[in-house]
Amino acid sequence: MLFLGSLLSTALSGLFILSLANLFFRVHSIAMFSIYVSLVVSCLFVMYDTQLIVEKKRLGDNDFIGHSIDLFVDFIIIFKDLLIILSNKEKNNNNRRRE
Repeated sequence: MLFLGSLLSTALSGLFILSLANLFFRVHSIAMFSIYVSLVVSCLFVMYDTQLIVEKKRLGDNDFIGHSIDLFVDFIIIFKDLLIILSNKEKNNNNRRRE
């Protein structure tokens, strides 16, 4: 799983560029696409960081606080993405009920 590092970094750079472009164009579908891709990339980052932690521990790195912070940041991003997706879904459901 450690081979995913460069792919995930590239995907993160692409998401950054997509988000910057969306600041100017303000297209809702691009924003939602960005959120879904961010969710997938964040889940893959959890897998990558877990493998990285296991490999570092095997090599003798005992910095468990730093490792837990890495995973904590990944989980916060996943939580944020899920919160945005669910709030948009709720907003769409409320709009459909009003019609």
